[in-house]
This record gives sequence, C-alpha cells and structure tokens, in this order.
Amino acid sequence: MKLPPAADPQPFIDRILASYRDQNTSALRSAISDAHDSGIPVEHLITVLAANLTDSLNQSGALS
Repeated sequence: MKLPPAADPQPFIDRILASYRDQNTSALRSAISDAHDSGIPVEHLITVLAANLTDSLNQSGALS
C-alpha cells in the first residue's frame, strides 16, 4: 500500500522552534503530535530540524 505524500513540515518546524524558545512544553508536544497526525514521520521532523539548525549555525559562522 502506497502512503499519501506527507504534509509540508515547515509550518510544524516553525511551531516547534517557537514553542521551544518559549519553553512551552505543552505547545511543543502539540506541534509534534499535529505533525505526526498529518502524516509527517517524527524521524523526518528531526531531520528537517537538524538541517535548519545546521544552516543557522553555518550562517552565523559558528561552525567555521
């Protein structure tokens, strides 16, 4: 059985990052749960989060 394409993870990534910055664990859990419910595997969320973090660190020169 072929699975339908997953939703765009970026809106969920934005919610996850915002709730993490605000130290709002309830919102963080909700964002992760909503992403999972929309068909985005948690592993994919982690991959996208890691890529976003790496890009941010590269742009700031922190990884140079």
